[in-house]
Amino acid sequence: MDWFNAVKEFRDVESKYLSQPGVFDLTLDEHRESVSNLIAFGEGLVLDIKKTGLVKDVSFSLEDVKATIESLRETFKGVHGPHNHPATNKAILDCLSAP
Repeated sequence: MDWFNAVKEFRDVESKYLSQPGVFDLTLDEHRESVSNLIAFGEGLVLDIKKTGLVKDVSFSLEDVKATIESLRETFKGVHGPHNHPATNKAILDCLSAP
């Protein structure tokens, strides 16, 4: 299915950018748009599958689509969601490293 291929391509490009210092930060807006579009398209697939069912002999299930959407949502939250203030992170690390 093309959507799964698009997700794979997105993940491949994402991995490439993550390994290049500074490049990922420069492409955050594009990343946000891409992951959002993939989630939205996936949600449309879920709705269509619920309405009409899956085509015969496909190699994936509705649960596969839902799991992939959840993975994309986790990526979105991890990269674009709220993050701790640096002082909070320091306090957490101090607590964890206390004897």
